[in-house]
Amino acid sequence: MHGWFWYNWGNATSVLGLVVSLAGIGVSVWTLITAQSAKHAAIEAKNAASVRLLIDEVRRGEFLTRDLASFVAANSFAEATLRARDLQDLLGWVLEYWSNDLEIEWKTVLFDGRNEAEQISKTLRRLDLLQEEPEDREITKVNTRINVVFHAFLKVRAGLEKSRR
Repeated sequence: MHGWFWYNWGNATSVLGLVVSLAGIGVSVWTLITAQSAKHAAIEAKNAASVRLLIDEVRRGEFLTRDLASFVAANSFAEATLRARDLQDLLGWVLEYWSNDLEIEWKTVLFDGRNEAEQISKTLRRLDLLQEEPEDREITKVNTRINVVFHAFLKVRAGLEKSRR
């Protein structure tokens, strides 16, 4: 019996080594699959957080636009000018930060909104400097531009919320 153990020691070790190697390969494959799943889940979570942040910024733009309309209605052109600049900054930041994530249509709408905000700002700055009662057509034009910006935000938010589902 003593001779048999030593005689078969090499065979037993080989079989045991094979079993351990196969178990190691199985654990490695399982670890790889688990890591890939975790990476995929992390990327999805990051994208979802980015979309939520973008939606929050778009909502902020809606509020800024409402504030702007209120200031224009009250003929508070200095405050309205500041709000128009805030809108320009927000739109520029959204276009820059999320340029790769936005659909072409949304980029175009936001870019047009930023141009409208720039025109609003120029007009309001001029009205503030003149310190005169503005003509109705000027206020109508500013309000039309404000509506364009507001609807740009609404359109982008609706698209984002639809794509999030």
